[in-house]
Amino acid sequence: MTNIYWEEPLLSDGDMPNKRKTIGLINYEGDVLKLLKASENEYVIYDQWDSIVDILDEVKFFSWLDGQIGLTDSEGRKWFYTDTSHQDAKTGLYKIFKYIR
Repeated sequence: MTNIYWEEPLLSDGDMPNKRKTIGLINYEGDVLKLLKASENEYVIYDQWDSIVDILDEVKFFSWLDGQIGLTDSEGRKWFYTDTSHQDAKTGLYKIFKYIR
C-alpha cells in the first residue's frame, strides 16, 4: 500500500506547483514526524501535534536518516529513521530526496 500525503501545495512562487509544503517521514495512520525544508541547509522536523521537534542542518538531517542520531518528539518519544519496528511506516529515501532537492 502506498502512503499518500495531502498537504497543501506550496503556491507562493507558482513555479513549483507539485512541490509540497511538508512531507511525512514516519506515518502511523497519520504523520508522526514530518519534514519542512525551510531553506537550502535548514530542515524543520514537526511531530504529529505540529510541535517543532528540531531544526537540523543538512549534515544532521542525513545523520538522522542514517540512524546516527535520534529525534525526540514533544511527548518524549525518541524516533530513529532506521528503527526496524516502523519499517513499513516510513517514507522511502527516494521520496525524501526528491522532496529536498
